[in-house]
Amino acid sequence: MVLKDDVEAKPACHPRACAIQNCLTSNGYNEAKCRTAIKRLYECCEAFYERYGEDASTAIVEHARGLMDLNKH
Repeated sequence: MVLKDDVEAKPACHPRACAIQNCLTSNGYNEAKCRTAIKRLYECCEAFYERYGEDASTAIVEHARGLMDLNKH
């Protein structure tokens, strides 16, 4: 996965969200085994906002942003 390509995907970061789904399915929904895939999605979301600004929006990035906010607490 190339970050630039994933940020520009339609919808943005979709390939990385799919990678999480594939990882979870392959690992019996053990989240601990998919932390790298989750981290890569967060990196894509951060790059999306850096590129398009904090007010930019796309479904996957917005959902991931909510999860990132939950994990900070």
